[in-house]
Amino acid sequence: MKILLIRHGETDWNCEKKYYGATDTALNANGIKQAEKLSKRLKYENISRVCSSDLKRAEKFARLACNDIKVEVYTGLREINFGIFEGLTSKQINSKYKDIYQKWINDPFTTTIPEAESLDVFSKRVITAYEEIISVKEDISLCIFTHGGPLKVIMGYIMGLDRGAVWSLGQDIAALNIIKFDNDKFKVSLLNDTSYLEEWL
Repeated sequence: MKILLIRHGETDWNCEKKYYGATDTALNANGIKQAEKLSKRLKYENISRVCSSDLKRAEKFARLACNDIKVEVYTGLREINFGIFEGLTSKQINSKYKDIYQKWINDPFTTTIPEAESLDVFSKRVITAYEEIISVKEDISLCIFTHGGPLKVIMGYIMGLDRGAVWSLGQDIAALNIIKFDNDKFKVSLLNDTSYLEEWL
């Protein structure tokens, strides 16, 4: 099995550097162009199954990139809910919620943002969705479209990283990662790749 793990394309809130996870923002014009470029890249992968977060920035990115392939939607692949931080920039959060923000930055695993998911609950949700998706072992190329946080969790889970190291994995907008499995052994053949965005200008 080959698994392609893909972060959704650009939204306006990405450009504005706002925290958002549960907020269901849409792709912007550049995000749609990124999906079109990814579609050209994926023609080389012989994709036969596509799964996605149900948030529209991920699901639409999947549908545009994979054309006529049916997209299976999983709520468990959603980004973490940032609670009271949703829709705010770091500067705004630090001004409005300085104490809890500094605690969360310094110790995110034991500090829960009000009205948000804890990192432990979030990670368990994502891994449960991932395990459900791959429960049927098939010799296929599978695409999973999701968000930056879930991608780090899934890749950390596959690679056996401790929970602190997971967050050091870079996952840029529209990033493509490829994991190949053979007899339950894995090989990371591509990590946080966005070079295809430059190949098809």
